[in-house]
Amino acid sequence: MIGHQTATRFSNDSVIKSLLKRSKTTAKGLIGSRRDGIYLWLRWGQARASAITGLRPVFRGVRVEWDVPGHAWTVPFDVSGPARDQVLVRAIASAVSVGTERAMFSLQANTVERFPRYPGYSSSGEVWLTGKDVRHLQPGQLVAMHACHASIAVVPAKSLFPLPAGVRAESGAILSLGIIALHGIWRGGLRAGERAAVFGRGPIGQLTIQLAHALGAGEVISIAPSKRHYTPQLQHFSQRVIASTEEDENVFDGLQADVTYEASGEARAIGEAVRATKDGGRVVLVGSPRADTREFDFSALANRRISLIGAHLNTLSRDDGAPGPNYRQAGETFLRLLAENKLDVESLISIEVNPWEVGWFYRQLAYGQPDWVGALMKWSDLSDADRIKNVSYWTPPESESMRGKSSLKTAGLDQLAETETATSFVKKEVRRQLHLAGQTEFLRIAVIGCGQRGGSSAAHIGRAEHTRLAMVMDASSELARRLGQQSSVPWTSDYDEVLASKSVDAVFICTPHHLHAEQAIAAARAGKHIIVEKPLAQNLGEALRAVRAANDAGVQLSVWLGTRYLPQIVKAKQLLDSGAVGTILGGHVAYHRYTPAHYWQQGGKGGGTDWRSKWETAGGGVLIMTAIHYLDWLVYLSGLKVKEVSARYGTLDSPAQVEDAIVILITFENGALATVNVSSCVQGLRRELIDFRLWGTEGYLSLSEPFQFYSSRLIDGKRPERWQSLKPLPKLRREQIEYLDRFALAVLKGKPLEITGEDGLRVQAIIEAAYRSSREGRAIAVEYPEI
Repeated sequence: MIGHQTATRFSNDSVIKSLLKRSKTTAKGLIGSRRDGIYLWLRWGQARASAITGLRPVFRGVRVEWDVPGHAWTVPFDVSGPARDQVLVRAIASAVSVGTERAMFSLQANTVERFPRYPGYSSSGEVWLTGKDVRHLQPGQLVAMHACHASIAVVPAKSLFPLPAGVRAESGAILSLGIIALHGIWRGGLRAGERAAVFGRGPIGQLTIQLAHALGAGEVISIAPSKRHYTPQLQHFSQRVIASTEEDENVFDGLQADVTYEASGEARAIGEAVRATKDGGRVVLVGSPRADTREFDFSALANRRISLIGAHLNTLSRDDGAPGPNYRQAGETFLRLLAENKLDVESLISIEVNPWEVGWFYRQLAYGQPDWVGALMKWSDLSDADRIKNVSYWTPPESESMRGKSSLKTAGLDQLAETETATSFVKKEVRRQLHLAGQTEFLRIAVIGCGQRGGSSAAHIGRAEHTRLAMVMDASSELARRLGQQSSVPWTSDYDEVLASKSVDAVFICTPHHLHAEQAIAAARAGKHIIVEKPLAQNLGEALRAVRAANDAGVQLSVWLGTRYLPQIVKAKQLLDSGAVGTILGGHVAYHRYTPAHYWQQGGKGGGTDWRSKWETAGGGVLIMTAIHYLDWLVYLSGLKVKEVSARYGTLDSPAQVEDAIVILITFENGALATVNVSSCVQGLRRELIDFRLWGTEGYLSLSEPFQFYSSRLIDGKRPERWQSLKPLPKLRREQIEYLDRFALAVLKGKPLEITGEDGLRVQAIIEAAYRSSREGRAIAVEYPEI
């Protein structure tokens, strides 16, 4: 009966494998290597066919997949439970062969173009479940194995290597790399007292150095093009360390090594290895070259009687009973040397990678990350549910569209979560401290300008927790009286009266742009703190005068750029500061709306003047009036300084002198590029349309609905390499109220402002350069004035 079941299982496995093979050509043309579709369901079916025929359970884990060249991610997969002679292992760590995997990931020479691929071949873990015939291994026992980068593996029990006492799982994960290096040592026939030269300081090269030293080489020489990967441990295991490009080109000729191990994978290193070897010596190719070797002059070997020996892992016998060294002997010897502390493999691990971040990790490899010797995938960093779980025969595959938030064990995210759940910046404890210190708990603010913006600002001042509306003022007595009576506060048409009032601590200037600077300067000289409705002034020169006046008077000056306190902007800043998109490479801003004629002629609600339509009173049009907020987002969120702008503006469909459309190309100091497209003459838009995007080396952020981001890093407890929502957003109050309370608390407590006059200067300098660029028809460098 058992034989019949076994035969049936093999027969079904053969059928499934045949179906997989035949379907690849058709499936590849239809769906490529996408995780959703035929491939996914065929692999799902294969696991269940094997499980059902063997009456075994099904387990789900995750593994690293290269679906196409140059792209890696971690994906779920299913396996059937172990057969009678097999073991299910839950992985703890797997070793990355940096040079080999970089070559395969980037399709370098001498690599095979076959995708999707599942990289890795050296892993460690704990026995999770054993087959019925396995007696020498018990659940919980630490083992090393030949397996790909995956959280679980089902392997033959006879291929596992129990870890000796004192050997950590992270060290045991290096097993296969150690076997490769030890095989090279054996193939070279290294004898005690002989001189050994080793080319390459990657993990295989440094393991070869350590093993040669441990097995009694008289002298070990480490050779590489540069001093990269030079460590104190390297100095301990090798008597001489050579940076070949920094020394005399004839350095190889005097080495006279008995045996030379070429472990760099570089084609030219073979010729250099021959030169480093004495006549009658041996050159061993550890692994395989990753470059074209056809130009090598093999006659030099014959002339000098040098043996060229291949030591690829495939040449090591897997038959435990075969004569001579075999795979089992190599693994046990390597682990014994580890247990005897004759090797220091942990010094070779430059980075430990959370498996969810493999996309980021392999991109660093592909770009030639210079400082890493070796790397470990730390499967123990995943939650228990992600590493392994028992699933039913009918549990559907987890497709790309089904993946989302994961229960990750991540560091540094608790603080982010705490920030998100805060209801406001203003806490009861802050109010308590102010009360105990005997300080006034609110800032008394006068609104200057009682038009549409002045009216809304007065209302927000009344609602904020630490501000009080003290007075309103407008050159129009009618506007001032109306707002004063509506707000139940004193009103006036005389600005000097406001500045002389002892009941006013600060002014909020909401007048036409050309009045901002002079009114701010007068307030500073009167000792009043200042908020200026954006922009700071109608031009950069006037804005600079206002900031300097406030600094000279020792008062606080802020510009209303409070849209920074929109929940999506707060969340975006947290994500960007956490490295969600890496180094910024580019951005895009689009602001579109339809502005009716009366806005330019009489103000937003009518009944005003036409100051918005004129350059001499407004300083500009849609850019300086509204899109200034989105320029501020670009600078604030990216953290970059704008170096140069190239712009074109026009008045296309508005009764105004100033622009109603502008397009800007922005160059940041780090070389990143961004585009800004703004128009207020877009028909059909009853409300403004905002499209804001930033992208970088590790991801992409979109502040267009629905707010979302993509990252190759572990951010906000969400899996990398997938689109994620920014929601839930921080629970903040209206951005105007949040801004006013933060300003008031900074003034009351004598703390620095979050949004300063310098912030207003910075964005105004960009706007001024854009206007100048359009007028002069050339790119303009942004000039930031010294305060």
